[in-house]
Amino acid sequence: MAMGESVARVTTSQAFPIESPSIDTRVRTAPAPVRKFNMASMWFCIGVAVAAFWFIASFGAKIDATNYQIDNLQTQIKAQTAENASLTASVARLKEPSRILSIALGAGEKYANPVTITATSKH
Repeated sequence: MAMGESVARVTTSQAFPIESPSIDTRVRTAPAPVRKFNMASMWFCIGVAVAAFWFIASFGAKIDATNYQIDNLQTQIKAQTAENASLTASVARLKEPSRILSIALGAGEKYANPVTITATSKH
């Protein structure tokens, strides 16, 4: 501030309205109408969500069907393995020499002692 200047205070009295919290003095307007673009984007999002749900549900159903087939095939494999073991035991029992000899003797064949041939070498 320079010397000799006086500072005058200006007092103004302005009345500020006291706002009551229960009274809303703002002007209320009707909500803006929904634009066509907003509706289209909303329906597009709904369509994408439905498509994603449909894809996930169908993929889950395919996985469930495949698991059912795998379980069914494993059951068939176990049954076939048990049948193969039973047939292998039957074949081993049927191939026993004593059984074959008893059938042959029962059919009228005669038992001859086996001949043993020894190999001799000149060297």
